[in-house]
Amino acid sequence: MNEEEEDLRPLLSKGIILNQVSSLALGVGVGDLIELEMTTSDKTIETEVVGIAELYSGTMAYTHIETLNEWNELPPASYLGEWTSEKPEPSDSIFKIESKKDMMLSLESMMGPMNYSLFIMAGLAFVIGFIIITLITNLIVDENTTTISLMKVIGYEDQTVSQWILNIYTPVVLVAYCIGVPLAMVSIDGMLKSFAAETNFALPISISPITFFIGFLIILASYYTSLWLAKRKVKKVSLQEVLKRQEA
Repeated sequence: MNEEEEDLRPLLSKGIILNQVSSLALGVGVGDLIELEMTTSDKTIETEVVGIAELYSGTMAYTHIETLNEWNELPPASYLGEWTSEKPEPSDSIFKIESKKDMMLSLESMMGPMNYSLFIMAGLAFVIGFIIITLITNLIVDENTTTISLMKVIGYEDQTVSQWILNIYTPVVLVAYCIGVPLAMVSIDGMLKSFAAETNFALPISISPITFFIGFLIILASYYTSLWLAKRKVKKVSLQEVLKRQEA
C-alpha cells in the first residue's frame, strides 16, 4: 500500500470492500447495498459497500475472515487469506502472495503504450479541431463579405468589424467545452462499466483540475489562432465589395 493511499482495512468491520472492476461491473459505489449469494450455504447476505480498492484486474471483494466463514457457515479456520500492508515472512503455510504494488506496476507498464497512443490521438484531435474551426470562421467571413464591406464603408474599423462578426461565437466555444467534457466522462464511464463486466479488467481514468485547465487553454489557443487568421481575411475585404455584389 502506498503512503498516499487510504488504508481501507479499518472499514472491513463495517461491510465489504470491492475492487474497481467489481464496482464498475456491478454499478455500485461506497454506501450502496449489495446482495451476496453464498454457494456453500445457499444463503443471501445483504451488506454495505464501505470502500473501493484501487485494483483494476479481476472481480474481487474483501471482508474479515471471521465474517466470511460465518457467512458460509464454515469453521473459523476455513479461509486463511489475509490483506496486509507488510510483506509476510516466508513460511510453508503460505500458499500464495499477491502484491498490490506489483499488480499496479504491471498495469502501468501495460498502460505505457496506450498512453503514447492517447497523446497521438490528442494531437490529431487538436489538428482536426483547428482545421474545422478555421474552415468555419473562413466560411463566416465569406458569407458576410457584403456586410463586412458595408460596415467598412460606414466607417467601422477592422477590429470592430471582426468583433461583431467573429467574436460573438466565443461564449459558444467556452460553454461547449465546459459541457462537453462532463458529457464525455459520463460516456466513457458507461463504456468502462460494460468493458469491466465483460473482461474482468478496468482502466483507471479521471480528469484532474490541471488537466481540465490545460485542455481549456489548448482549445482557446486553437480558437484564437483561427480567429487571428480569419481577421486577416476580414482586413482584405475591400470597400468596393458591397458595390460589386449590388452590381452582380
